Amino acid sequence: MAEFMYVGSFSPGGGGGYSVFRWDSSTGKAEHVEDVFPDISAGMTCIEPQHKVVWFTDEKKKNPSFRYGGGGRVIAAKADPVTGSLTRMNELPSYGSNPSYVAADLKAEFALVTNFGPFVHPEPVTKVEKKPDGSFSLKIVADDASVVLYRLKPDGSLGELCDFFLLEPEGTPEAPEYAHGHCVVPSPDGSVFAVTDLGTSKIRLFRIDRTAGKLLPASVWQCRRGSGPRYAAFHPSRPLLFVNYEDAPYVGSFRLGAEGLEEISYVRLIPEGSPATEGDSQSGLVLSPDGTVLYTAIRGRNQVMAFSVDGETGSLTLFQTYQLESDRPKDLAISPDGKTLAVASRGSDCVELLSIAEDGSLADTGNRIRHTAAGHVFFLKF
Repeated sequence: MAEFMYVGSFSPGGGGGYSVFRWDSSTGKAEHVEDVFPDISAGMTCIEPQHKVVWFTDEKKKNPSFRYGGGGRVIAAKADPVTGSLTRMNELPSYGSNPSYVAADLKAEFALVTNFGPFVHPEPVTKVEKKPDGSFSLKIVADDASVVLYRLKPDGSLGELCDFFLLEPEGTPEAPEYAHGHCVVPSPDGSVFAVTDLGTSKIRLFRIDRTAGKLLPASVWQCRRGSGPRYAAFHPSRPLLFVNYEDAPYVGSFRLGAEGLEEISYVRLIPEGSPATEGDSQSGLVLSPDGTVLYTAIRGRNQVMAFSVDGETGSLTLFQTYQLESDRPKDLAISPDGKTLAVASRGSDCVELLSIAEDGSLADTGNRIRHTAAGHVFFLKF
């Protein structure tokens, strides 16, 4: 049974694409096969298991089909079970700038995409508006952040855009607080999707009207202001959601109920009294396949923190802080056998491979995979 690892370059101003590697679980090593889609800035991917279709985002502001702007793209590709090669099936605009995440509907009927919108220092557009009284005012606008819903075709490729939800900015015209859609993940039963808004520090829940093909907003959880919820992961079998925060040194856990989310824990990553230093911000987040260990990466300190998960209460307990050799980790992925943690470190142009012990603790394997601007990594098993 073949296994593959894919490493993507995150380069919003250009490309870099993906490298395909044949993965050997017995040795924990990867053999380079080929490079594909060099024009892509790798955002995030999702695998549709029935057809082994990989959807991924091209996280940019400029669509190559447009002279200016036009936002990013969402691309569907078929994975070859023998070589691991990806063959483009089709692509669609993401209907926003910097598409950051794509998620599969568990029934393989829909795909959801989050558009991050403007980056931290947006390029605003100044417009002049005439008021009803004849006076004039300035309006400062930036790219939309959003959640987009696509239908899927029977072969797993992307179908029509069927709905769009605008993530509204907050604040004042003089000091706006832009929304940033960063992640979307389905609940274990597929009935609910959680969306993190890094900009306004919210977690939104959506359902899908499958007949009409519409997004149905269900509830909104307001996180601590300025915390910046980044990535989220649902427990594989329990109604528990785990979140890391880009702008606060904490991870959180929530219980999903009929009325929405209920916060269970908000656990600090670094010791009390130890201030966060410049450059510290969380990035990748991944939950072990059995839901017992949660890993989060923090840039600046270049560490991976491991938390044990209480499956009954959802509480988190930090049990290891692992110091990486690589710089600026951005993404985490666990190998199909659950024995290797892959850390894509953009600052070192590599993927650092760590072994996972039975208790979830991490150790260095000494194996590194070179890849320019390594910003995303995932595994695929046939």
